[in-house]
Amino acid sequence: WDCAGPGLGGGPRWDLRRAVERSAAKRAKEGGESAASAKVRQRAEMMLEQALSCSRQADVEFLFDDGAKLVKGHRALLCCASAAFEAMFESEMVEDSSGVVRVRDVSRSSFKGFLECVYLGEVRAAW
Repeated sequence: WDCAGPGLGGGPRWDLRRAVERSAAKRAKEGGESAASAKVRQRAEMMLEQALSCSRQADVEFLFDDGAKLVKGHRALLCCASAAFEAMFESEMVEDSSGVVRVRDVSRSSFKGFLECVYLGEVRAAW
């Protein structure tokens, strides 16, 4: 099973851009976001950023063909973002039992950008 390929990122789970745009438009129309909503959003962003940068609680590892250093991730977040990851991690597949996913034809830096997008909704750093 190769998680990377032409179908990666397709499907309804990935199309969050329109929902985010609608939410931003609604907030602008209503005069901005409430203080409580802003606090919850900021806390969620901080938690996701911490999850992306901290691998102590990670439960899946990504191996690259070029021998690059492992990248770690969190099954729960990946399953929420992608039906393909959900199927991979909730099956009898090797990746489910081993916790190791082999990534082919994708560089480590590109994959880190992908994980930033999944975890944070945007790519913030150049890896």
